[in-house]
Amino acid sequence: MNNDLDVISEIKMRFKDSISKGTILSWSKLIDPFIDKMNAQIKDHLHKWYKSIQAHDFLNDLPDTFEELFIHSAENIKIKTSYSLDYHYQEMTSEDIDLSIEVMCINNEVDWNYKIPFVSFYVEAKNRYFRASLTHKKISPIKEAKYFFRLISKVSFSLESFNAKNLNIKQRVADKSNILIAGATGSGKTSFINSLLKFIPETDHLVILEDTYEIQSDKDNTTRLISSKESEQTLDKLLNYCLRMSPDRIILGELRSSEVTTYVQALNTGHKGVLSTIHANNAKDAIHRAAILFQLYSGLNMTYELALKLISSNIDYVIFMENKSIREFIQVYSSEGANLFFDEVA
Repeated sequence: MNNDLDVISEIKMRFKDSISKGTILSWSKLIDPFIDKMNAQIKDHLHKWYKSIQAHDFLNDLPDTFEELFIHSAENIKIKTSYSLDYHYQEMTSEDIDLSIEVMCINNEVDWNYKIPFVSFYVEAKNRYFRASLTHKKISPIKEAKYFFRLISKVSFSLESFNAKNLNIKQRVADKSNILIAGATGSGKTSFINSLLKFIPETDHLVILEDTYEIQSDKDNTTRLISSKESEQTLDKLLNYCLRMSPDRIILGELRSSEVTTYVQALNTGHKGVLSTIHANNAKDAIHRAAILFQLYSGLNMTYELALKLISSNIDYVIFMENKSIREFIQVYSSEGANLFFDEVA
């Protein structure tokens, strides 16, 4: 019995060593040095273990209403659905989950280590699509990694499902209005953008810029650019590149730092039909937050009042999302001092 456990331990260690070197051993290569020491029972046990690691079995049995998965440890996994936050049971150990995550990173060519301790990337698993966000154990005082998986829907929802009936948003997209979509994490901003893309003409060259592959477009004239910390291709740099590509439409995943400067410059030089998102508490706050970001990152000795004027003069509409529904819809005109001039559409 002890010999059997030793063989199991050796084989698992061999697999872990290969993963630490960035290589995923095939099943045959993994067991080949031990084939004479294994009986049928051990082989069957290890093969099930190997498949569970490769298949990311910690993502099993997620309900149809699943939205996000939070993995603190094998014993503390929480699942957020459309209705609640509950514990989620699965059979893998914490060590095996860690190993499965490492396999996921290798398969998706993601560098995740103590030098790059936080990564976020798009992944397909269990016939679903996720945005995986990982924090490395090296930045934890108790040496624990944490894993977060958000469901990415490939379905483009109707505008009516976002409470957009009678708002004439389709026409505003067709007219190439510059629209800023605001809301908290998980409020439905990206899903809403996906729905808006349906109303962009097929002949338009659409350039999508984002940190993680989330925005969906099946249009032939689509160019995608994904930022990368490793290659120092920031959203700001990508936005600069895209302006040389003669884009008819620019879709910018999120305004949060230096890219806001190039964003405003693009709007101010006549680019229309720009869609972007921003974290904010309401529609008016979205404009003020964008102005603060512009003031901070412009590199100029700019007053807040001037930053607000440049932002408010170039954004046509702000849509505020909450719980995957439109809560506010305003048309922005301009500003005077720190006062924003706008009308409520809804």
